[in-house]
Amino acid sequence: MCRRKHYSPKTERAYVFWIRLYILFNNKQHPKMLGKKEIESYLNFLADHKSVSASTQSTALNAIAFLYKQVLELDMPNLDKLRKVRRYRSIPVVISVNEVQHLRVYESNNAPHGGTHLWCRVVNRGVHYFTS
Repeated sequence: MCRRKHYSPKTERAYVFWIRLYILFNNKQHPKMLGKKEIESYLNFLADHKSVSASTQSTALNAIAFLYKQVLELDMPNLDKLRKVRRYRSIPVVISVNEVQHLRVYESNNAPHGGTHLWCRVVNRGVHYFTS
């Protein structure tokens, strides 16, 4: 079915993987016998116990939706109790007051004429200095 819809081979492999795990998770029951409760339970298990990323959970959901809509030709139930994984937001790097004071002392000692620019990179809470 994936090939007929011109899905990439990688997508096909991913869908087979997630559908297979869905069936195994539900004790090898046929997907026609499973419904909303089992789908939500599987996807919530991935989020809560397997700590999958948001995109991985979405791929598993898309695979199950493909199985029900395209293969079994059944309506996909509304998954109102699905716990979506939140996408990771990057947190800005902030240096401490002590590190800022250290930078100011370093700059005043090494660039008395103001002609040198100080660059620093914080690596594992250690500060590395560069001058230009």
